[in-house]
Amino acid sequence: MNFFNQLTSVFNPDLTMLASPSGHTQAESERDDQTTATDQTFQAKMKNAFVSQNVSSLQELGGSEKLLRVCLNLPYFLRYINRFQDAVSANSFFIMPATVGDATAVRNGFHSLVIDVTMALDTLSLPVLEPLTPGRLLDMTVLALSCLYAGVSVATCMAVLQVGSGLQLRTASTGTKEEDYENDAATIVQKCVTLADKGKEKDPLAALRVRDIGTRAKDGAGSPKLGPAKGHQGFGVLSVILANHAIKLLTSLFQDLQVEALHRVSAGWASDGPPAELNIMAQSTSTQRVQRLLDSVPLTNLLFNLLSTSYKKSCVLQRQRKGSVSSDA
Repeated sequence: MNFFNQLTSVFNPDLTMLASPSGHTQAESERDDQTTATDQTFQAKMKNAFVSQNVSSLQELGGSEKLLRVCLNLPYFLRYINRFQDAVSANSFFIMPATVGDATAVRNGFHSLVIDVTMALDTLSLPVLEPLTPGRLLDMTVLALSCLYAGVSVATCMAVLQVGSGLQLRTASTGTKEEDYENDAATIVQKCVTLADKGKEKDPLAALRVRDIGTRAKDGAGSPKLGPAKGHQGFGVLSVILANHAIKLLTSLFQDLQVEALHRVSAGWASDGPPAELNIMAQSTSTQRVQRLLDSVPLTNLLFNLLSTSYKKSCVLQRQRKGSVSSDA
């Protein structure tokens, strides 16, 4: 249950107590409606006062930093945080499951990862993290991007397992386990994307490294050359969620670049200098961020592969929907 909803659940009205008996007259019903409206207004005011007082108390006690520290040290989530920080510090690619053995090891930790990601998302949803100090912003950035890295790893894991077990038949016992794994994977990816958006909502600068890792990790997962008949294997709902999120981030980034380019022409700016740093506190222009992205990711190949794979997958689904396996369908 969400922490905020749990704390304020005492102020939620009991609808069963508010229902008026059928034997009441019209006048009594009108009085009951007025009383109910007054009670709901009073409850709303009390809830707002309760929330405001608790937010102030939590901020005075330094609760924001403590909550972020707890999330950054969650047992299972910590391994993804360490891998993310190692990759950023070494300016190298992010580690992704490439074999069935690696993917199976990642899948075995889905349940623990669901718990940790849920706790991190609930923490970032609390209204106690503002104002964003530099320390809080750094912690939130590491938390959001590590969570996004975990989501990409989970999607890659499921794609590898789907391709590797394409010829295996499911039994009744294994089918139930596979469904549980698929549900956990969908929960992780969806919450990871939501958590990354939480960071953007609180401060626009938090999207800087989200844009980089979102496309860079996605390209690393889809870089192997696939034949025409296998281009759609492993491309499922998790890949669609991440691809859609990456396209949204790219759209936002290039929209910023377009606005900056128009202002650059009118203001006569000089060159921007080197590409942007992977630092949330760096003061980088949109041109520098795009340059960093283009230097790190073969963006054109990524978009073309995404387009061709989506088209192949849609054709396969269309043939299955029509009940035909012929290539002319």
